[in-house]
Amino acid sequence: PANKRLVASKESTPEEQMAAVEEGKAARAKMKMTSKMSATLDGLIADIGPKASAIMAEKAKASAEDMAADEKAFSDAKTKRNELMEKFQFAEARTVMNDANLKTEKAKDDQQLLVQKTSWLANYKSQLIEDLAKKGYAQPIKKKSGDAVAGGIATADEQQITLKSRTTMPWSDISLDSAYEMGLSFIQPDMPPEIMGFRKW
Repeated sequence: PANKRLVASKESTPEEQMAAVEEGKAARAKMKMTSKMSATLDGLIADIGPKASAIMAEKAKASAEDMAADEKAFSDAKTKRNELMEKFQFAEARTVMNDANLKTEKAKDDQQLLVQKTSWLANYKSQLIEDLAKKGYAQPIKKKSGDAVAGGIATADEQQITLKSRTTMPWSDISLDSAYEMGLSFIQPDMPPEIMGFRKW
């Protein structure tokens, strides 16, 4: 059986070949006398083992290099994403994160998680802009600095909000609490359940 598996493994993956080699070595260790079969096993082990081991070592090296490259690319993209998110530029942050060229499955999974989270924020901002353009916002808002701005908001676009006093303010100046309170204010109790659920989410 060990001999047959070694022969069959020549068309298999390096991992399967190494498993066959280990099985062959175990069978060979039980053979007390030199024979045609032991010589055959020795030849197959000597032929398949080093080649499979070299391929696996090369794959491990390539995997380590991919992991190191992914770690740097992911870190760079995450830093840029965070900088853009601080400015409320969620769509741009999503693009930066999505464009990172990653190779390993773990890095790709982590990337897609952050892309999804950033997409939620981009959608939230788009909905908020739409609501502000239609209805405005009458309550005072707070800046990240802690200062309060009275008078309310007249309208908004991707770059800035326009106060009712006709002065403008970049989104990056607004506190996260105020952005949240604005979104919450547009959820009305008479909304259809699916729309209310979408907005709450």
